[in-house]
Amino acid sequence: AVSSMSAVPVSLGRCIAIGETLTVTVTAAGSETGLLLSPASRFNDEVIISPWVDAADGTYSFTHVVFEGEQNWRENEVPLSLVVRDGAMAVESAVLTWPAGAAAACGDGIRPTALFDSTPPTFTRESAAEFGLTCSEVGCRYEYAVDNETTWQQIVDVGGGADDDESQPAVSTLPPATVLAASPRRFSNTTTATFHVVALGSGVAVRDVECRLDTAVQSSPIGDDNGVLAYEDLTQGEHTVQCNAPGDPSPLVYTWFVDLQPPEVSIVDGPTRTPDGAVVVA
Repeated sequence: AVSSMSAVPVSLGRCIAIGETLTVTVTAAGSETGLLLSPASRFNDEVIISPWVDAADGTYSFTHVVFEGEQNWRENEVPLSLVVRDGAMAVESAVLTWPAGAAAACGDGIRPTALFDSTPPTFTRESAAEFGLTCSEVGCRYEYAVDNETTWQQIVDVGGGADDDESQPAVSTLPPATVLAASPRRFSNTTTATFHVVALGSGVAVRDVECRLDTAVQSSPIGDDNGVLAYEDLTQGEHTVQCNAPGDPSPLVYTWFVDLQPPEVSIVDGPTRTPDGAVVVA
């Protein structure tokens, strides 16, 4: 019979990776010469018979190739158990534990994938944007790049697995565009007009959007961080404003008509008196 068992890994202070051959020395006090020691996975309880060496003094050594599913070993916990066999019958078993510091998290060899689970609207007036990220594995650390920055680094999960360039979140980048959030009516009876301009695109500031009215030769920047564009002293007739953000391939064009003349009313038929005494003008 086996009175006690203990195990000591050959290498300490290093991580345990998938595919690595792990060598463990086992002392089984009270065991009989010729007993077979074999590690078994605690995840699926399958006993994996491994080659072993009997030192004839109660000390045995065996090797075990770490497989996927055992990748997240931590200090003081190794998912292997020892089964002492006498022929086909298991007579004793024990769970191995590493000494403190024996094992640290290491690469699990599985590439995490990052995905967006929420994004801002494609067209927005806000200068801030929030993205929600999710990962195919737990414990991911996210680093990102905006626009043309080159500071993107890999996404790494808790086990050390890293993504590659192809698995970075796919962000659709649109060319700069200029749109209107507010404008005067197509037919207006006032000499003023107010527009609310929105600039879309990477690194485009709305204050830098240039606009011109009618046949003006030179465009002028809006110069307003909120994109408010106002005109005064407009004359009777049709007016057109053109705006475009830097790099916008299709400038914004808006046309409206200012009608400052009141409608003329003329009597086309003489008044008639209704039975109740009212005068009707046709």
